[in-house]
Amino acid sequence: MSGRKIDNIILIIFICASILCIAVVVRIYVVQALNLDEFSGFIAFLVCGLLCGALYFAFQSIVNDFLSPKLERLFGRGQSESIIEEEPAPEEAPLPQYNEYKLATEQRAVEKQQQTLDNVIRYTMEKLSAYMNETDMKSLCENIRTFQYANEQECDKIETFVVVDSKVRVVDILHYGWNIGNQFKKSSPETAAFLKQVFARSFEK
Repeated sequence: MSGRKIDNIILIIFICASILCIAVVVRIYVVQALNLDEFSGFIAFLVCGLLCGALYFAFQSIVNDFLSPKLERLFGRGQSESIIEEEPAPEEAPLPQYNEYKLATEQRAVEKQQQTLDNVIRYTMEKLSAYMNETDMKSLCENIRTFQYANEQECDKIETFVVVDSKVRVVDILHYGWNIGNQFKKSSPETAAFLKQVFARSFEK
């Protein structure tokens, strides 16, 4: 139980005891001094207790509603204003190590993209190096680097095409394109535009 609740209970007990004492005194006065019967004394006791309780609650309401706000404005205004003036507004605390986390996240993204590109170029050389010369392979790898970040319109602007051996069928090129497009998370139209430009000779057959 908190200290404030204990203080409130003690105050209520003190007030009830005071009202009870006053009511008892009034009853004794009515019975002994006025020579009335016990019932009249009980009624006087009851009425006195109710009146004292009503007077207390009325007094408390007046204090809480009228006197307390005026006293607080009178005595507390200067102190509260000085406190507000003395205490500076708290500055917004920066997020701890935000820049470090941001840079680390961006670095991981760059490394992941580079790893994906390396995997695609390695896959390309494994599948197609036997069917094209070194010059065409270099051109194809450069086009792949462009394809990684290009959209469909940019793929349509690729001008350097490569020549592959006739043993490589169109279906093989389509299968190859689907694999690298999936690695780069490209859409079907983007992959189709890339293949159409880079393997233009193969699709003319």
